[in-house]
Amino acid sequence: MSFPVLWLYGPSGVGKTTTARAIYTRLSEEDVPVACVDLDQIALMYPAPRWVRPAHVAGVAAVFRAAGAGCLIVSGIGEDSAIVTECAAGIPGASLTVARLRVEPGVLRERFLARGWRPDLLEDALSDAAAYDEAGFGDLLVDGDAPLEEVARKSSVGWPGIVAGTGPVPAESEVDSGRAGIPVTWFTKDGPDLAPGGWTLFEGVRAKEPAAYVDLTQVGRCSAGDPAWILRRNLGVLRAGYARAGAARLVVAGTAEEIATVGGGQ
Repeated sequence: MSFPVLWLYGPSGVGKTTTARAIYTRLSEEDVPVACVDLDQIALMYPAPRWVRPAHVAGVAAVFRAAGAGCLIVSGIGEDSAIVTECAAGIPGASLTVARLRVEPGVLRERFLARGWRPDLLEDALSDAAAYDEAGFGDLLVDGDAPLEEVARKSSVGWPGIVAGTGPVPAESEVDSGRAGIPVTWFTKDGPDLAPGGWTLFEGVRAKEPAAYVDLTQVGRCSAGDPAWILRRNLGVLRAGYARAGAARLVVAGTAEEIATVGGGQ
């Protein structure tokens, strides 16, 4: 059974996540059963063993398919371009399309600095962009400097095509309910302070012991199925994976409703 996977690739700051969410929103409004995940958001452990990304992509993809998603959008870069094919190889029946977003170095510099996050990594992003240009990796090359609607359209031209229905439900032995594994520190806060507050807590925890981080808002984006079930199962995937990777504690941030949904604080 074919499962279309659209992977948005490119340097940090080029607009992968924004474009992925625009495509997801459009397809959702068209009643396409689609899921969307950011690769960085399911590998927030430093250092994360290389196998973590493919294992977590495979795990959340299985949950999304079981919930009824017929296709998946992934944004992210990982260690190198090979990680894209490694991740896709773990998804049964994956039909992979890679769209590489590109902007001129000056535009990338402006976008990266405008984010206000880790400006010290700017030169790495520019170096990555040059390396991607040289390698020419990807099925589609998209000018990321165009209006968002146009970038989203060109990144997903002809995709996903005809999508299939619900996939097999993962067994509990493969994807637990989110309760087994490493201890969890829960964090919630109203409004825009949630993400920075959760990350600050995580930074403090990982200074003392090996730790990983999950933002619940980022791991349940699916237009099909029961949102609560998806969130619980995806947390289970990540918690089990981080435990195998050696994390001693998991910091989980989310709204009060999200944390209640996954049984946090109990």
